Amino acid sequence: MGSLYRLKLKSGRRSEMWWAKYYVNGRPVRESTGVSSDTETPPAEARRFLKRREGAEAHGAPIPPRLDRIRYDELATDLRDFYRTTGRRRLDEVEDRLAYLDPFFKGRRAATIDPPLITQYVAARQAQRKLCAVPGSSGAAGCGAGGVMAWERGRGEGARGRGGR
Repeated sequence: MGSLYRLKLKSGRRSEMWWAKYYVNGRPVRESTGVSSDTETPPAEARRFLKRREGAEAHGAPIPPRLDRIRYDELATDLRDFYRTTGRRRLDEVEDRLAYLDPFFKGRRAATIDPPLITQYVAARQAQRKLCAVPGSSGAAGCGAGGVMAWERGRGEGARGRGGR
């Protein structure tokens, strides 16, 4: 059985954030509920958080980390590992595609990658493509090893001749 509590601050007061303590395989796990309330009794939302965690543990279901903590870097590493172990795609193809995504999304939390951010990424890539297409432009230095050809290859119009999937 778990418990809900508020941390004691250095000033002697209690924090407004509620924390949950529960056990997984006999080991205590302490996690912030993300609920803040300056009351003596835990709010209903904090109790629901603890019940979900205890229920998942009782049924043997894995307790995933909070989704707002997962970063793009972890997802990209998992994707690379997946293709490396399964062999479903050539690893160099995956690396080529992630090479464009990494500079823009590196360090971001996965939960913050939403449609407006993706639109911003696409606009930045299109601007880079236009700079790469102009011979001798100052932006050509940032086009990467493949320049426009790498961009075209990513769209399926490269040397393999697939011609727009």
